[in-house]
Order: sequence, then structure tokens, then C-alpha cells
Amino acid sequence: MLLVALVAPPGVAAARPASDLWPLLEGYRWEELRERGHGVLGELVGLYRATREPDERLKVARAFYVLGWESAAAEEALLADAAATHQGLRVQVQWALGRVSADDRVVDYLLATLENGGEPALFRDKAACALASDQIHLTDEQRVRLLERVIALLESPDLETRWMAIRILEVQTGQRKGFIHFVPEEKRTAAVERWKRWLDDYRAQL
Repeated sequence: MLLVALVAPPGVAAARPASDLWPLLEGYRWEELRERGHGVLGELVGLYRATREPDERLKVARAFYVLGWESAAAEEALLADAAATHQGLRVQVQWALGRVSADDRVVDYLLATLENGGEPALFRDKAACALASDQIHLTDEQRVRLLERVIALLESPDLETRWMAIRILEVQTGQRKGFIHFVPEEKRTAAVERWKRWLDDYRAQL
């Protein structure tokens, strides 16, 4: 597979690296990509790192998401764009990270994004989606850690954070346990305690 980083003259946008993977990425030809086997991950990582345009990187990040194969190299490449200012790329990175890794760092990054009231609402919301649905390689112990952190957010003073936390728990467990994010604190306490007891029972069964 040919991969060449092209150098553009000053003042001219850099051309994207040449690769026979682009037609598959742009045509959403995921089965053909998958048929190349896990070795294609190394090609995708190299392409991602060599590509400078965010819109093009997004296409590679989407492939990491769809394949859902663990790759430490893909994780590190994606983490370099964890704070990207390009909206589409950052959202795709948030979604893809959990599908290439089983790493507490990724969970912590997503939780920090969710909790940060200074972040644009889109990034907070998509971080919550990633925590709810995309942490596919976590061990049981890592999943307990994630759930414990999310349950703690039910006691956040921020209404939006509480709302996102209960959404994550509902997706992860199918339960709400009577928690209503917008009622006064004294009316939320009993439901939070139910969640804590549930987690203790869940942990004990592992």
C-alpha cells in the first residue's frame, strides 16, 4: 500500500497522503476494509498521522469506530486530537476512542469533557453518548469503575451533568431507579442511595 506524505508549497493547502484506502473510507465500504484483516489498522494509523486536514482525519477516525478493533497505536493517534477545535473531528474521536481501547484514560477524558460546563454543549453530549455506548472493550472491573464515577455525577450541582449521568446509566443498565435529575436534592437522595447499593451488589457478583 502506497502512502506518501506530499509537501505543499508555502501558502498552498497540503495535499492529503496518497493511499488506496481513501476510496474505501469515502465510499463507506466497511466490509472491504474489514476483509483486509487487523493488519489494516497499522495502515490506518499511518494514514491518520500523515493526514493534516481535519475533514480527512475524520474519515479515518470513522473507520476506527466502525471496525471496533483494539489498537494501542490508534488510541494514541486519536488522543492527539482529543482537544481538536474542529467540531466533527473531535466528536468522531470521542466516539472512536472507546472502540479501539480499554483504557481508564479514555473514560476519564470523556468524564472530564462531560463535567466541564465550559465545553460546548455538543462535546459534553457526545462524550455522554460515548460513555453510554462505545466503551466496548472494558473489563468488568473497568466497567464498575465507570459506573461508580457516573453514579457519583448524580450528585453533581449541575443539572445538565445529572441529566447526562442518568442517561448513561439507563443505557448501560436499562434502569433509572426513580432518579429524576431536576427535582430538589432532598428528593434525589433516596434514588442515589439505591444506585449505590445496586453498584455494591453488582461488584460483589463479579
